[in-house]
Amino acid sequence: MAGQICLRVMIEQADLASAAADAVKLCGAIAGFGDLMALNIDRYWKINGYFEAALSLQVDQPGETLPSVADALAPDWEWGSDSDWAVWDRKSHGTFKVQSLVASVRWAHVELLPDRPDREVGPISSVTGSDYALSAPKPTVPKS
Repeated sequence: MAGQICLRVMIEQADLASAAADAVKLCGAIAGFGDLMALNIDRYWKINGYFEAALSLQVDQPGETLPSVADALAPDWEWGSDSDWAVWDRKSHGTFKVQSLVASVRWAHVELLPDRPDREVGPISSVTGSDYALSAPKPTVPKS
């Protein structure tokens, strides 16, 4: 049964364009697991210099794919009681595995999204954020 996986990542960068570039690298790291449905990047309101990238991935076997996505990104996730979500923190759980993002990723969360009849299913058509828009399927980062 097809479903969606949500990935939220806190990226520490000097500006939105740099955070967006890191988010595009993250998309490349998980692209083999399913179809990227959405990507949104905004400043994280609690910590200056952090940006939150939220990605939604359409997959064929969400329950089986979630641990594979998590393992591809980082070691030693802290799993929820039903194993339908997990949290990773650089200070507690080791180094992020995507080498090009090791310096900037601080925290990550993966979860299965519940099925909803009103959820749009189809490949990503745009990547949005508070100050920019990226194009898909090959996102590009705007110059600052």
